[in-house]
Amino acid sequence: MILKMISANILHKDDMLNLIKCINSVYQISDEIIVVDSGGHDYSTILSYYPKVKVIRYEGDFSYRKARNLAIMNSSFDWILSIDSDEELMCGQEDKIKRLLKDNSNMAFAFVVVNYYRNGLWSNFPITKLFHKMGNEILYEKDIHETVNYSLKRKGIIPSIEGIYIHHSGYLHETGYLLNKQAQYLKLLEKQIEKTPNDAASYWYLAVSNMALGHTDEAYRNIEKAISLEPNNKIPYIFKARF
Repeated sequence: MILKMISANILHKDDMLNLIKCINSVYQISDEIIVVDSGGHDYSTILSYYPKVKVIRYEGDFSYRKARNLAIMNSSFDWILSIDSDEELMCGQEDKIKRLLKDNSNMAFAFVVVNYYRNGLWSNFPITKLFHKMGNEILYEKDIHETVNYSLKRKGIIPSIEGIYIHHSGYLHETGYLLNKQAQYLKLLEKQIEKTPNDAASYWYLAVSNMALGHTDEAYRNIEKAISLEPNNKIPYIFKARF
């Protein structure tokens, strides 16, 4: 049997405690961990405690797409587990992941990301988190709400949705921080739509940012545009129902 080894890729900017929690959650299942740093931190303590960890410094204007692809390019192994520093792989799922790689012929898997909110509510959404990089041919596209799904689709690969869960704590910040982040996302998404005007996903994410900022009418226009672009896609209907 061919041993399938995993490179965990983590994007990191601010909170060191969250980063440590993230590393701990993937340490057992990963053969190496690539941390892409865009915050200029000192990682000497982490590197001394976690020998699997390598840190890559991100230089220049930040792009999620470029940062994730930088991690892929610096990964030693073919299987990429993509996760953010404010996320944690739910404990006890290592055997499930090993069985996926051993028993399944698919080359990409979506895990269920569970988002937690300050009001006690939560939501979940499947996101492609584990995939074979195919000699660095599978790369992220779009500078905001980046995805490998387009790259996979061109290879005829559709990620299977698995019952493997990731906790996401990014929405537990103070309201002012979250609103500022959505305002930044709004600008990035508007630029993204200029580049890819027929991308439905950019419109439904734009709708989410507009709704979070209280731009209700604009959010509904965005979601209707997403539906018109991909009428058979269930996802924009789900966003609309949540509104």
